[in-house]
Amino acid sequence: MITPTAFLLSGVSAYACLSHIQVGIWKPDNRKHILFAAMCLCSAIVAPFHALSLTSTSIPEFAFNSHWSYSVNFVFTICMLWFVAAYTGKRPIWLLAGFSAIFALMMVVSIQRPYGLQFNSITHLRVMELPWGDTFVIPEGEVSTLFKFAVVFYLTALGYMLYAMRSLVRRSPTRNNIGMMIALSLFAASYVEAILVRTGLINVLPLGLFGGLGLVIVMSMVLNQEHSDERKAAALAIEREHTRLATILKTASDGIYIIDRNGLLIDANDAFLDLVGFDRDAIGKRLISEWNAQFDNAALRKLIQGMLGRDDPSVFETRIRRRNGTVLDVETTTKSVDLDGTRYLCCASRDITERKSRQLELERCVLARTEELATARAEAECANAVKTRFMANVSHEMRTPMNCILGLADIGRRKVGKESDDAIRGYFDKVLDSGNRLNKLMESLLNLAFDAWKEQSGIAEKDLRMVSPEALIIQAISLMTSTAARRQQKIVLERASAIPSVQGDESRLRQVLECLLGNALRYSPEHATVTIRIRERPSSRAGASNTVCIQIIDEGCGVPEKEMDAIFEPFYESSRTATGAGGTGLGLALCKSIVQRHKGRITVSNRPEGGAIFEVTLPVMHALGIE
Repeated sequence: MITPTAFLLSGVSAYACLSHIQVGIWKPDNRKHILFAAMCLCSAIVAPFHALSLTSTSIPEFAFNSHWSYSVNFVFTICMLWFVAAYTGKRPIWLLAGFSAIFALMMVVSIQRPYGLQFNSITHLRVMELPWGDTFVIPEGEVSTLFKFAVVFYLTALGYMLYAMRSLVRRSPTRNNIGMMIALSLFAASYVEAILVRTGLINVLPLGLFGGLGLVIVMSMVLNQEHSDERKAAALAIEREHTRLATILKTASDGIYIIDRNGLLIDANDAFLDLVGFDRDAIGKRLISEWNAQFDNAALRKLIQGMLGRDDPSVFETRIRRRNGTVLDVETTTKSVDLDGTRYLCCASRDITERKSRQLELERCVLARTEELATARAEAECANAVKTRFMANVSHEMRTPMNCILGLADIGRRKVGKESDDAIRGYFDKVLDSGNRLNKLMESLLNLAFDAWKEQSGIAEKDLRMVSPEALIIQAISLMTSTAARRQQKIVLERASAIPSVQGDESRLRQVLECLLGNALRYSPEHATVTIRIRERPSSRAGASNTVCIQIIDEGCGVPEKEMDAIFEPFYESSRTATGAGGTGLGLALCKSIVQRHKGRITVSNRPEGGAIFEVTLPVMHALGIE
């Protein structure tokens, strides 16, 4: 029974060694299979020598077989130590290196000693008979001290392996881990029993062969099951990834397709087939020249060859012709890919026809706006020249009576007591005339400024029309975008689903929104957010029309409570706050006048967290009267 068991262990170990070497080569990062293959190789070698040593008929034959049995067994133990460390994840390198060095030294000593590591001398071989008739020999002689040390180290190594495996089972009590723990425990028990038999403490058959056979079989089964589970998990992951990618391609809004170096359509998603108007039968039959409307065949082939030779993606705009003859502008991204050793071109096309149309429209608007600004600049320069001449004339007209007053006053002061009262009275008459003249000039200037202000805030009947407040806000935001960008500010528009139109003067209402939005940006700090909210507010009075409410919310310093009404008065100068915000001018006064002439109202309030809220309400429908 001993010899058949030994050769069975050797055959099973050799088969397991070949099997796990293949797995280790397929997965070089998984060291468990390589280490287990080394264990199996050692087991396949040591089993026959162990059986021959148990059935030896002479002392020299026993010594020869024991040399090889002990030496290879030490290599087996070293491989097993590192295997258990790799399997359990407990890798105390210093401990493993120490055990490996000691067992390697024991192996060298066992080879050099005439009777091996166990004995200093062997007196005779005691023959033992098993109940079923088989016999085996137990050597008797002087046991070496080195052997006793080796037994201690061997038992310590078994203790470490059992501890590491028990820790793994406690962390992860899976079927595989429990099976590995049981196999290691039985192996340890069989080798302890074999050591006790060799030392003569018990007289039974050494079970080391049977423990090794069970260990190899169970561990091989566990590792094969792990490998099978990993392959199943990898296959399932690949299948899930394939399903995920297929779902992405199917639901992607961009048209994704693959062509070969000849421009033949190899595969495509539904979005691309819908874009060009093909069905699935077109895959493998259609060429890119059949839908590209910009390049001829020669140019397409040259373009494809160039992109196949590049590793980085290419992005360009082109035109495609749909099956019904319509032409679309598309933006295409291409990337060369290697599939089964063949280079293909993976492309993603996006319809940008509408975007191109909007871009052209925007360019036309910018050109028109540029012309308007150029005209306005010319008018402003002309007005500036008029203003310069006006200021020069006003300066002259004001200085003449003022110089007269000052000169006559000085003469009168020096002539007091020297000339008659009539002469002095003549001086005062001239001063009075010059003062009246200056007073009339100042009155004229103030009336002129007031008339100009009223003219600027007025509304002409011919300018009344239905106006979209939402469109005016978008225009104001577009005008102020560059101002906000310079200060790294953000403008946010919050609007309801549908905003009704109001009747009014479009240019005047735009002037109000631009003034309020400009103030909000000017008085808010850098990186701040200015929010514009627009909604329709139901009327609280029966029979009255609803109103459109526009709120411009900034993050500035706010408005002092006592100044909330005064800031809408002409020529009012607001107080300077802690942030330094404040100013003068007619802006808010003009806004108030324009809004009131549209039968609306404008108010201001402060936010609890800082900043001001300017609110403009305009009636949806009313009959405007010109004031």
